[in-house]
Amino acid sequence: MNALAKFNNRERKVVLERADILNRYKIMRADGMTAPHARERLGVTAPTLSRWSRAFEEFGLAGLADKTSKRRGGKSKISKDQKNFLYKATLTQHKPKIMTIYRGEYMAFCASLGQTPVCYDTFLKEYNNIPENVKILYRNGSKAFADSNPFHIRDWNKVQPMDVVFSDHVKLNFMVYKDGKEVRPWVTWWMDGHSRKALSWVVSLKPNQDTITLSLFYAIKKYGTPDKAYLDNGKDYKSKSLQGVNAEGKRASKMEILMDETMIKGTFQLLHMEPIFATPYNAKAKPIEPAHNFIHNQARLIDYGYSGANVYDRPEYMQTGVKVQGQKKKLDTSRLFTWDQVPDVVDMMFEEYNQHVHRGLNEQFKTTGLTPEDVFDQGFNYELYETWKNMVSEPDLAMLMMRVEGRSYKVHSNGIHFHKNYYFNNRLLIDQMEGHQVIVRFDPADVNKLGEVNRIYIYDSKGTFVCGAQILGKSHPTEASKEDFARVAEHKKVRREVTRAHYKEATRLVPNVAIEDMSFSNQSEGAN
Repeated sequence: MNALAKFNNRERKVVLERADILNRYKIMRADGMTAPHARERLGVTAPTLSRWSRAFEEFGLAGLADKTSKRRGGKSKISKDQKNFLYKATLTQHKPKIMTIYRGEYMAFCASLGQTPVCYDTFLKEYNNIPENVKILYRNGSKAFADSNPFHIRDWNKVQPMDVVFSDHVKLNFMVYKDGKEVRPWVTWWMDGHSRKALSWVVSLKPNQDTITLSLFYAIKKYGTPDKAYLDNGKDYKSKSLQGVNAEGKRASKMEILMDETMIKGTFQLLHMEPIFATPYNAKAKPIEPAHNFIHNQARLIDYGYSGANVYDRPEYMQTGVKVQGQKKKLDTSRLFTWDQVPDVVDMMFEEYNQHVHRGLNEQFKTTGLTPEDVFDQGFNYELYETWKNMVSEPDLAMLMMRVEGRSYKVHSNGIHFHKNYYFNNRLLIDQMEGHQVIVRFDPADVNKLGEVNRIYIYDSKGTFVCGAQILGKSHPTEASKEDFARVAEHKKVRREVTRAHYKEATRLVPNVAIEDMSFSNQSEGAN
C-alpha cells in the first residue's frame, strides 16, 4: 500500500477499483468465460483493459492512477444554465444520444444565451457525473429503477427438496400442426426450489387453472405434497378453485385462508400448501423464469418449425406471408410436429434440462458436474415419500385436485341443478341431504360430446365427501321412454322409503304428538 501513499482518497479509490477489475477479469477467464462476455460483465472495453494491464505490469498499482483525475483550480467550464439544460435534455425516457443533443439542441441553446459552448468531452464528462441511479430512473422509468433496487439473496441450501416449489407458464418457440392450423404450444410446469429440478409439466393450447391443477397432480403423485408454492401473479393461479371461496362468494384472501374462514376450501388449502405470490412483473422474483432460457435453446435444435424468440430471431423460412418472386411463402406443414407428437418432444426437453450440468447449482454447492437430478436425489427423503404414498390413494388425491365451483348448490328432490343439468345419486336422499347446501367439484376433462360434465363430486359444507352424481338424461317432451319412467319411479321409491323411515322414527321419539299418517303410494307417477 506504500505505492498509494502519494495519492489522495479519490485517486486511491480509482486505483483500487481498476485493480479489482483486472483481478476479476483473470478469474472469469480462468473459469472458462469468453473474453467479450467477461468484458461486457465488467463494463470495460478491450483497449482500456489492455492499457491497464500494461500499466500494471510496468509500474504496479501506481500505473493504474487516473492521469486526468487531478482537478484543476477554478470554476467548472460549463455554466449553471448549460448544466440545467443538460439535465433536462438528457434525462428523458426518449433516451437521446448525447452526441445528438450536443450537436443540435445544446449548440442552439448556447447561441440563444450568447454563451460559449464547451467541447464535447467536457459535455460528456458532465453527463457521466450524473449518478447512475438518477439516469436509470429518468431515462428508463420507475419500473426499471425498482428492478435495479437491492434484492434478497436467497440461500436454497436452507430448504430441502419439495419444501418450496415454483410454477409458471411458458410458450414454446416452435410451431406444430393441429386441426389444420399452425399453433405454438404452451407448457405449465412445476420446479423444485432446492434442486431446480423440473417435477412435472403439461402441454396445452392455452394455459389455465386446469393445466395448473393437472401438472400439480402429476408432481404430487411422483414426489408427494410440497409445503409451499411460489407462484406467478396471474389470475389463473389465483382462481377460486385453487384459493378457495369466502362467505361472500369471492376469492378467499390469504388471511381468510390462514384463519380457516373460507366457505369453500381451495386445492391449496385441502392439500395444506401455502401459496406465495411473486412480485408482479418482476422476473427476479420468480426463480423459475431463468430456466425458460434453457427450454427456448432446446427449441433451436428442432429441424423445422422453430419460430424464434422474436421477429428478428425467426428463421427466414418461418417468415410466412412475405412475397418471393411474386408468390407468398407458406410453411411446409408436413415437416412440422403434429399435436400428438408434442408431449414426447416436451418430455425430451425437460429430461435434458434435468440432466444438464447446472452452473448456478455448482456455484451454490461449490463443486462441479452437478445436475438438477443429482441435487434432488441427494436431498429427497424417498422413505418418507413411500410412507405418504401408502396413506393417500390416487382417486382421493385426484378428487382434491378437481375444479370447484365458486358457490354452493342446494339439493333438490331431483338432485343438484348444475350447469343447466340435473345430477342425481340416491345417497343424496338416503343421507337426507335434500334442502341442504353442498359444494360441487368436477373434472373439466370428463365431458360428453355436447360439452356437458358427465359426473360431479359432492361435499357437504364442512368439506366432507358425500357422493358422486351422474348427469340425468333428458326425456322427450311428449314421448318419454320406458327407461325414463323406470328411472323416475326408482327415484320416487327411494324418496318415499326415506320419508316413511323418518316418519316412523319421529312418531317413536315423540309419541304424544299427533302427526298425520300420510299415505305413501307405491304407484309410479308420470314424469314431470
